[in-house]
Amino acid sequence: MVPIVLLLGKNVYVKTPPRGSILLETMRVIGFALGAKWSINPIKTIQAIRAVDFWDPAKPCGCSRGA
Repeated sequence: MVPIVLLLGKNVYVKTPPRGSILLETMRVIGFALGAKWSINPIKTIQAIRAVDFWDPAKPCGCSRGA
């Protein structure tokens, strides 16, 4: 079933060239999210990482907010 769907929809899909490794971009986003939550106390850092709002600073909508 899946190959049939892929063949029938191949003209509809957006094909982008490979970007290579996204490791640096991933580390930048994690560092941006961790920057506001990091503490010298490891217990506080772990609690902040486990918080529900940990990824909020790294979301794209968080960059333009506040203007």
